[in-house]
Amino acid sequence: SKENSGDDVLKKAYDQIDGVRNFFREAKAYLNEATHEQTNIKFESVRGLFNQSQTFFVHCELVNEMMIAVEFAKEFGFRTVIVGGSDSYKIADYLKQNNIAVILNQMHTLPIMQDDDVDTYAKLPYQLQQAGVLYCINDFDEMNRGRNLMFNAGVAVGFGITKEQALQSITLNAAKILGIDKQTGSLETGKDANIIVSNGDLLDIETNNINYAFIQGRQINLDNKQKQLYERYKTKYG
Repeated sequence: SKENSGDDVLKKAYDQIDGVRNFFREAKAYLNEATHEQTNIKFESVRGLFNQSQTFFVHCELVNEMMIAVEFAKEFGFRTVIVGGSDSYKIADYLKQNNIAVILNQMHTLPIMQDDDVDTYAKLPYQLQQAGVLYCINDFDEMNRGRNLMFNAGVAVGFGITKEQALQSITLNAAKILGIDKQTGSLETGKDANIIVSNGDLLDIETNNINYAFIQGRQINLDNKQKQLYERYKTKYG
């Protein structure tokens, strides 16, 4: 029956979670041993999770999924980040208490659950900001490959956060979550000189116009095929 089919799917999911949990328990025991007769490559590959030199990224959306991720973090001491987290506003205080960061995905999409507000994603940054949860905004749409990242942040401005907070959500916050904030993410002495200059509001699709870009202090050529075609044909009907 359909009901049994749903139960089977749920059981399979929990079995997979138990399998992952058992793997990490075995890995922890292995890594706690001073010497090994044989090297276990799989266990060695997750050594960085236990000393927090690597980050445990969990792709999930719903409350029960995120709580399982937090339990992993608490049991194994992982530095854990939720990717997606469309329901994270429901347990924002819980995530804050357990030092869990969130990478938000697409702003221009429908909510996961039918009874959620249609603007659930747009309100998420403000809700996490108010709760003090470390978050960054992503652009998960494979069609544009990140080109709308700053406009996703701009959408969040319309739902409560300041422009400074929105800018930080795609720069310094992202660097903190990825563990590279000592090298990049903000304009500070000693960091890589990664700078963009926009004529107009960077977060506004109507006025955004990038004039210059620098990566590690080196100016980037912003020319592309679309600009070349524009220059070639702009006087065609003049």
